[in-house]
Formats: sequence, structure tokens, C-alpha cells
Amino acid sequence: MRRLSPTSIIIPSIIVALIASSILISQSPKLVLNEIFCGFSYLTNNLTILSKEIALLIPIIGAAFLAYNQGRAWFLKNRKGFTKFLACAIIVVLVLYTTCSQFEFQSTSIITEDNARAYVFNSRFFVEAQNSVDDSGEEAVASDECIDCHTRSQVLQVISLDWENSKHAEAGTTCIDCHQADTSDPDSYSHNGFEISHVVSPQDCAKCHSNQAEEFKQSLHSLGAVYYEYLFDTEKLPYIESQMEGGFIVSEGQEIPDAATLRGCQACHGTNMTGKSIEDFTVWPNNGIGRINPDGSRGSCSSCHSRHTFSIREARHPETCGQCHVGPDHPQLEIFTESKHGNIYASEHDKWGWDVKDWQAGIDYRAPTCAGCHMSSAPMVPSTHDVSSRLSWELEIPISRRTDNIASSLGVNFSDGTTWEVKLSRMKKVCTQCHSKIWVDNYYEQADIVVELYNDRYSSAKSILDELYEDGLLTKTGFDEPIEFKIYEMWHHEGRRARMGAFMMGPDYVQWHGFYELLNDRIEIEHMANDLRNTGQNNIANGTDDYYQILPLSAGVLAIILAVVFGWILIQRRKRK
Repeated sequence: MRRLSPTSIIIPSIIVALIASSILISQSPKLVLNEIFCGFSYLTNNLTILSKEIALLIPIIGAAFLAYNQGRAWFLKNRKGFTKFLACAIIVVLVLYTTCSQFEFQSTSIITEDNARAYVFNSRFFVEAQNSVDDSGEEAVASDECIDCHTRSQVLQVISLDWENSKHAEAGTTCIDCHQADTSDPDSYSHNGFEISHVVSPQDCAKCHSNQAEEFKQSLHSLGAVYYEYLFDTEKLPYIESQMEGGFIVSEGQEIPDAATLRGCQACHGTNMTGKSIEDFTVWPNNGIGRINPDGSRGSCSSCHSRHTFSIREARHPETCGQCHVGPDHPQLEIFTESKHGNIYASEHDKWGWDVKDWQAGIDYRAPTCAGCHMSSAPMVPSTHDVSSRLSWELEIPISRRTDNIASSLGVNFSDGTTWEVKLSRMKKVCTQCHSKIWVDNYYEQADIVVELYNDRYSSAKSILDELYEDGLLTKTGFDEPIEFKIYEMWHHEGRRARMGAFMMGPDYVQWHGFYELLNDRIEIEHMANDLRNTGQNNIANGTDDYYQILPLSAGVLAIILAVVFGWILIQRRKRK
């Protein structure tokens, strides 16, 4: 009988683990060896992504190791005990297999439609602010003190100059008019004898601009932060961009699940400042259009009217809208630049009357900017801060729907309650300032057909993924497989470009940045789906975050099984002695 030395057991065990893991996961032995050490802890936390194929190979690896190390005679002599071992191993594998098939990730951060609706309507929006300053002239004195102090100390001096050159200064609107707070306000603090707030919200602006504040509250702009919180949970974009190998980034003792979006998505959508102050770096500074303010109101007027000049000229320029409406997923600025409207703007905008209160086409400007179409007045169409009031389609969602006051993903009524036909008639009246009725009617017919064509193309591609989910060939976890990124880009990138280009005179965005890319996406989706069906398995290790979960898990399982084999051999040796 051959005696087993520690070397003859340990070294082959390590080699088997390295080789098997390297082959199965297609990574270097050096990397797998490193992952074995963290595999034990990963096993208990990540059982749901256990590779069934690796689990089925474990008994085979153990049997091959014993047969090689002990020889045929030993194998035949101990076949009863070995049979028991294999039976137990197979039972364990079957249990793990069943567990993996039934278990799904459960997200704890998704906001359901019901509680999202309650969240939207239970907040205080635009409650009439109480002005505690009397009529004795204290406001003017307070403002003088603010300017004098900041000028002498040279702190925020440019802001003081901006205010002095603003319409607010001309109208006698002072610093304290906007920044004054009550001690009961959640974001108030004492500053040189005054109770003030850094965050000037639409509720504050509504004291003088009540109509504009109410119109803004009805618009999709005001729901920017609410949409962000509702649509993205920690298993989906954009949070995966923030994940590091060991979990989320931790800064100043806080776990930050959305570090990449603080200066990304949330810079435009807005942060949720409810219950937080400006000292919390995760919510401030931020001027996102849909920011949820400490006083409960939604929005930031300075997103378009930069503080402290609050210029109407600035807000009317397309570059202001282009702060957010730019890039592969909402390229309105690029489409506008490509269009005839953008061409005229680039040629002669320096001659236009940007500061006129009632901005009129043909008099103050020759071709519309974003504000000209969506906000400025036209014959029988008043000006508005509800940028949704002239939109007949929702073009930003996966499948476009008419804006019949029910199109919001949150189930929240937005805009003024009118039908999409009324909204379309308003936009057409804006267009007929420069174009004939037949020109306008035909143009919108063409654009509607583009949207319907896109809806058909996307729905057809989405059905391919739906069948893969039903057949268990895709996991329920979002964005852990390449095909999920492709279908996302199909609507969020190519689909938006095609639809928005159709309504904004951008032919290149309809065709080459739009439907050409949509066709290419569809072909790739079909090939990915066929690969999944032909292999009969879900190859998760595709360069996304799940790779870092599978690697240590698989290596850890192999290490555990080999440790069991090693222990069993030692027990058998003791029995023989």
C-alpha cells in the first residue's frame, strides 16, 4: 500500500484547482490563486450565481484526483466508501442546482409606482412663503449690509456685481427677499444677524413669479429628480458605474452607490435634498432642473437663469438648454445645430433682441431657438414655463406614447390636463408663424410615421429579450449581460436620436445616427439571442461586474471540495492504522 505524503496531496490539489478554474473561467492561474483566498466568504453571499457546470464537475475532479493518486487497486478496495462520497457530492450538487434556479436577486431600493405617487404628492409644493420682514425698509437696509460686507471682505464679490447688474436690482429685489428663511425652515441658519438659506427654491421665487412657478411645477422638468430615483435602483444603470471590485466607493464614512452620477446624471436631473443640508456633499452643490429642495418644492430656477443675474437673454440661448440636452441619448442641441433653424441662429443671432419681455418671431428673432418653440408666445398661444404643454409625443421613453396626461412612467399627471391634440395644435400655431399650414401639417405627419416605425422596430427587438427571460436564459439582474446593454442603447441612444431628429429637422439623426444604428442593434441582438439558445446556457462572465462575483465564487467552491477530499483521505488513513 502506497503511503500518502502531505506533498503528494497538497501540490496536486492546488494544481487541479488552478487548472480547472483557469479552464472554466478563462483566466490566468495566478489570478485564480489570488481569488481562492476570498472564495470562502464569497460563497455564502453569492450562492445565486454559482455556475452549475462547475458544480457538476466537482465530483469528477475529486474522483480523478483519487484514482490518479492511489491507483486502481486502492480504488477497488475502497469502492464502497468512495461510492458513498460520490452520492453525497451529487446530492449536494443537486441541492445547489435547485437553489440557483429558484433564487433571484431582490432589490431593496426600488420605488414602486404606488409609493412613488405618494412620494410625489405628499411633499409640500410651492406653499406660500411667509415674509417676516416688515414694511419699514429693513429689506433695503439688509441688502445694503449684504453688499457692503461682501464687498469689503471680497467674499463672493462677483456675485454681488452680478446682482447689481441684474433686473432684480433694478426692480428693488434684494438679497434678503430671496435668501431670507424662517427658523423653522429645514435649511435655515443664522448669518451675521440674519436667518437665511443658501438654497433658493421655486417656492421662494413664487413670491414674485407665481404663474411661472406654477407652470414649471406642471412640467416634466420639475420631475427630473423623481424620475431619476424611480427609474434607477442599485442593480441598474447608472449605479454599476460606481461599483468597485469590493463593493461601492466609501467616502467620509458613507457608502456612495452613485458616485459617478453626482457630477453626471444628477447634475441635470437634480438631487433629493429632503432632510439634508448643503453640508452633505451627496446633494450639494446641485442646480439640477428637478432638484427636490429642503422646503419640499421641486426644481431650480437657476438651472436656466444663472444666479445672480437671472438673465432672460441667457435662458433663451440654445446653449443653455444644451447644458443637459446634449450627447448620445438626448442630442437636441446637436440636432438644432444641424437644422435650418440652427443655421439661421448661427448666422445672425448677434442681431436679435434677446432682452425683450414679449419675444416675437419676425421682430425680435428670425428663427426659433428651444425657447422660441417650447416657451415663447405666439398668436393665440401664451408664453409658458411648462415645456411639456406643446408636446404631442413622449419621445424619451422606450416606446413612445401620446401625452394624454397619463404618459408619465410614475402615473403622475403632468402638464395642464389637456389632450395631446390640444398640445399639438399649440405647437403648430408656433410653427405657422413662419410656415404655411399645409407645410406644418405634412411635416408632423412625416414625424408621426417615424415614431410609429421606431415603436414597431423596438417592440420587435424587445420581444426577443422577453422570450429569453421567460426561458431562463437571462438573469433577472439588470445590466449583467451584453444583450441588455444593447437593447437599452436601442431606445435610450439610437431610438431617441431618430425620434427627436424627426421633430427637430435633423435628417442625419433620423437616418445614420438613428435607424441605421437601430438596424445594426437588431442584428446584434438576434445573434446574441441565437448564441444563448445554441449554447443552452447563460455566459454571464462578459466583462461586467458579475465577473468579479463568479471568479472567487467558483475558485472558492473548488477549494472547499478539495479540502473535503483531503480530510476524507486523512480519516481513511487513520482508520487503517
